[in-house]
Amino acid sequence: MRSKSACVWSDCEGFNRPWFFVLTFLLGLMVWDSLSAQGPEGRDFLRQLKAKEVQWGPEACEGQALVRPKGSKRWGLFVIHHYEGRLERVDTLAPAEYDSLGFFCGMERFVLVKKDGKYGLFLLPSEVHDAAERIDCRFDALQHMQEDGEDYVKAKQGNAWGLLDWFTQTWLIEPVYAQAEEVPLVYFDSWMQSILPEIKSALEADLVFFDGGNGDGVFKARHKVTGKWGMFQYGGSEIQTLIPMDYDSLRFFPFNGMYTAVYNSGNVGIYLSYWSYGADTHQTLPCAYEDYKRFSADGVSKLAMKKNGKWGWVDWLHGTEKSEFRYETTDDLPYPYFKQD
Repeated sequence: MRSKSACVWSDCEGFNRPWFFVLTFLLGLMVWDSLSAQGPEGRDFLRQLKAKEVQWGPEACEGQALVRPKGSKRWGLFVIHHYEGRLERVDTLAPAEYDSLGFFCGMERFVLVKKDGKYGLFLLPSEVHDAAERIDCRFDALQHMQEDGEDYVKAKQGNAWGLLDWFTQTWLIEPVYAQAEEVPLVYFDSWMQSILPEIKSALEADLVFFDGGNGDGVFKARHKVTGKWGMFQYGGSEIQTLIPMDYDSLRFFPFNGMYTAVYNSGNVGIYLSYWSYGADTHQTLPCAYEDYKRFSADGVSKLAMKKNGKWGWVDWLHGTEKSEFRYETTDDLPYPYFKQD
């Protein structure tokens, strides 16, 4: 017995019924009317435009059309005003200088353009008066993505990908990733973007990520030569070092957390919080453990770590081990009766 999902067009129920043809015909008329309402066609209108070809945008684009002038292989974006097939006025959004470009038909803040094999961004002309002059096709590839209502643009330059500020078309994340999928979608507000050049210059950093959860100017940065990460706080007049640039990776401090994890050679260690310990902040546990997990016992933070495949308790403040490392999972750990300062 053939299932519905496997039926071919001629076998599907309803194909041979009269109402199906009537419905198909009416739908076809609706689509044709919608397309024909976009703008006039024909040689006469092309002659009025002095164009070789015109491609009308959807009705939502309000008269926008891509036009290729006679004797040119390039396209421009225009708003064409017409009445009963007669050209009345043409407003230029982008001159006919591009291999391809898109329409502004909805809530787009920009569209992608291509010229001579390179790609750029065309900002919304109604919001940016010199949008056409700002087009700079200098990227080898672009990817536009949206997440939580925010626009993100990943850009490729040479063989590497990074993240662009789509408005200024400057790098938020330098092109250091081999694949577009590796580039994180990280939000940078206007303040973060304004201090980013200063931070990169002062720390000789190629990558900077802010702790967006706390909003207190804390960020981690990677040294462009050594590739090592550290953590810092921007205070306006100075950059305070929270963790030096000595690690392959590290994690931000949790809210009111007294320590965080730092990593080298795939192993994890523990580093104390500057806000809790000031000048005494330092790494208490070496990067010699495979994993860690925080617990709260009697209102005190207790820490379990994994070594040689087994779990045990550690004193995260003094850097000492408080139990044997012989437990298969954290569920097997005994209650941490030891005193944790």
